Amino acid sequence: MTTRSFIIILLLALFGVYSFLLYCSTFPGSSYTQSPPNLTKAETHTKDNLTRHVSTLASSIGARNDEHPKAYKKSATYILKELKGMGYSPVEHPLKTAGGTWPIIEVTLTGQSRTTDIVLFAAHYDSCHTTPGADDNASGVAAQLELARLLHKTTPEHTIRLVFVPNEEPPHFKTKDMGSYAYAKLARARKDDIKIMYSLEMLGYFTDEEDSQHYPSVLSTVYPDTGNFIAMVSLLDYRAQTQQSMRIFRNHAKLASEGFTGPDFVPGIDYSDHWSFWVHNYPAIMITDTSFFRTPHYHKATDTPDTLDYKRLTHITHALAKLAVDYDTTK
Repeated sequence: MTTRSFIIILLLALFGVYSFLLYCSTFPGSSYTQSPPNLTKAETHTKDNLTRHVSTLASSIGARNDEHPKAYKKSATYILKELKGMGYSPVEHPLKTAGGTWPIIEVTLTGQSRTTDIVLFAAHYDSCHTTPGADDNASGVAAQLELARLLHKTTPEHTIRLVFVPNEEPPHFKTKDMGSYAYAKLARARKDDIKIMYSLEMLGYFTDEEDSQHYPSVLSTVYPDTGNFIAMVSLLDYRAQTQQSMRIFRNHAKLASEGFTGPDFVPGIDYSDHWSFWVHNYPAIMITDTSFFRTPHYHKATDTPDTLDYKRLTHITHALAKLAVDYDTTK
């Protein structure tokens, strides 16, 4: 092979890789480019609630998992109390493991016309070992609790379900002891028609510092280097669902957003409860601040409530409430 031929082949290969990356990273709508606006009165109420939820889970309760069973039970009790206070009647599915029995908590808003079509949100309420887990994952639980409040008086055409799951963190991750795995298995057994599942995984850490955002391998060539956006992540198989979700979210969100659909070997693409739904052949998307690709507090004692951006978390939560209602389950 001549040098010229080698260079041509190399350039074509690079062009192919870059074209594939653009395909994986291009989504409808435009990412919000301005600083998040000031909060309305209703949004300020949401922000106060989000702050309270995160503080209760990560500070008052603290590390919560089967290594800390009393705190684990307190976190589940807190979630149940909040949901009941909103007027819900939560359903509990006990998950028994070697470390104890922990509830999978489920509330449902039944659709008006497409009652069997389900848009599902899930957030894990455990933290990793001895960590307080403010971002991971009190932020996701807090957002989902506020989703429950915001959605309570809505009348969606399809059914919306909110599920709080235990045992996402090690040593349960990617085992049958994961709460999300047990729930997805249950959903498949009872033939639930879940049109889309959203995993709310770490939603609260943002920074406007340059070079604060990192990525696996070559993804840095097509994404911003500042960690001030929220991301939707899924498999190429669920690109259509991710595109629709991103379009709706961007129509309402007052913060930057990025999307990615790719092959399952991309590091981090399956690092949350959406993996369990993929295993059971449900379309699922992780919504995240990108975890350890951004925050320096991942699985550390420094993952505390004061490190989170509650203003941006508020904008995320209100946009997710719109997404829950506007998602078209017929597509």
